[in-house]
Amino acid sequence: MKNIINKIINFSPYLIIVILIGGLFIFINDLTYDQFLKFVEIMIWPAIVLLALLFFKKVFTYLFFSMEEFNFFGTKGRLKNVEEVIQEKAQELYENRERERELTEKENFFKKQIENLQKEKQTTNEEWYKFSKKVSDEWYKFSKDRVDDYKKLSNEYKDLLKTRDDLKKQISALLNQIQELQKQIINRS
Repeated sequence: MKNIINKIINFSPYLIIVILIGGLFIFINDLTYDQFLKFVEIMIWPAIVLLALLFFKKVFTYLFFSMEEFNFFGTKGRLKNVEEVIQEKAQELYENRERERELTEKENFFKKQIENLQKEKQTTNEEWYKFSKKVSDEWYKFSKDRVDDYKKLSNEYKDLLKTRDDLKKQISALLNQIQELQKQIINRS
């Protein structure tokens, strides 16, 4: 009897909350008394089930965890023993911690490897810088020589064009002179 009274006292805040929410529901939706009774008819069975679960929580827990097998609408299953579940979870936690420890060790190992590679990379970068500087200097010198050669050839080409034009003029002048000489020879004959 004492246990039931304690449960009712413990359940009273939930009951007050349900009554307040119901009152707000009626007020907000402007329900009549008949509509409210229909609503209560619909909600009474889920409320009774929830109350039973709250009152007999320990009984249902024991009943549920003491079952080893169940048949639910043709679906058969086997429930694990609580001790087995706890043991499996403990083993899983232990394995997770071991994996985390191994991962931490691997992570530290890889960090050290990366630091070593970065040190090597710095020397390698310096060597690559020297090599690339040498290659770029040689390429610059080669390119500059080619540009100088091009300028020289370009100037020689211009000179040759000028010489050609001069020779054309001279040939043209010589041809004119030859034609005049031919005219003179023809005129004398």
